[in-house]
Amino acid sequence: MDFNGFKKIDFYDENYLINTKGEIYSLYTNKFLKPTKNKRNYLYVTLKGNKKFKLHRLVALVFIPNENNLPEINHKDGNKQNNCVENLEWCTNEYNKKHASKLGLLKCKESVKLQFSRLDVTKEECIKLYKLYSMEKIAKILNCSTTTVYNRLKGVK
Repeated sequence: MDFNGFKKIDFYDENYLINTKGEIYSLYTNKFLKPTKNKRNYLYVTLKGNKKFKLHRLVALVFIPNENNLPEINHKDGNKQNNCVENLEWCTNEYNKKHASKLGLLKCKESVKLQFSRLDVTKEECIKLYKLYSMEKIAKILNCSTTTVYNRLKGVK
């Protein structure tokens, strides 16, 4: 077996090797681990001690420097199953949500929340949302009053 391009997952257990494609090899069993999907469609693996790791996080932790100590990993193409190092980047939660919104990956509720919570939201953007959803629906999603929604529609922040 050629382990060129593989690195040890030394922060957890040196008996696991990972490559830039997100393939994990166990030196315990001398086999590749088969990832499993969780409810949100992320791939994860279970390592020794029944510790579960999302595959994209393992790839990022081993191969991508995180000088700014950013908390999240973004899939650049929006595909949660594409865990190649070239498709991953460290980011903030805000960036991750905006990126997902641009790609059309957020559910209605998350998308509306994001658009209304942005500081630079325009009156025109609010009106577009209002055309899609009732004031009551937007208020329910945002967990705020219809007055707050109304004020935002008028351009009051």
